Amino acid sequence: AKMYYIDFPLPNFRPDNIQAATAAECVYRQDNDQYWEFHDALFAQQGQLDYSNSGLIDFADQNTEGINSTELDACMQSEDALNSVQDDRGLGQNNGVSATPTVFVDGDMITQRGNLDSIIEESINE
Repeated sequence: AKMYYIDFPLPNFRPDNIQAATAAECVYRQDNDQYWEFHDALFAQQGQLDYSNSGLIDFADQNTEGINSTELDACMQSEDALNSVQDDRGLGQNNGVSATPTVFVDGDMITQRGNLDSIIEESINE
């Protein structure tokens, strides 16, 4: 089994989710283990943050270890990181994703996650 985590910020819910997702992408590019620390902290404190570049850099400094702030700032200002987030969002939209979390097994969107274990079992046994 493989798990893929795809960025799917919901700008209609919070317009600054794109900035947060871009910052997370940039943290990932420096240290994929620290990405999860940053990700979890973002979710725990969503709506309570300064979502400006400098605010997100300060947040990364407080919630990760070893992330280079100068590199993070440069990455966040680059089009490349933003494009990556937008590409992920487009992938989700093209596959019918409208909310998070959304789970797919063998390309099929799972709408009843309570049955996820049995759906995975059935997929393996096919």
